Amino acid sequence: MQMSLTQRATTGIAKLSEKKTGLNSAMFANLDEVKLGELNTTLLAFAKNVQLAAGLLAIEAE
Repeated sequence: MQMSLTQRATTGIAKLSEKKTGLNSAMFANLDEVKLGELNTTLLAFAKNVQLAAGLLAIEAE
């Protein structure tokens, strides 16, 4: 099944893409590939720890 977007939807997606590019440029301007990799690793570890903590809190609440 193939769907086509309306002109309005296509324009809206293009605008969102431009905003995303601008935000990424502002947020990550001072980070090179190595620093981005380190940030990603740190955030993944943080997310894992948050999930573990949430699990512990759920166990304690029972």
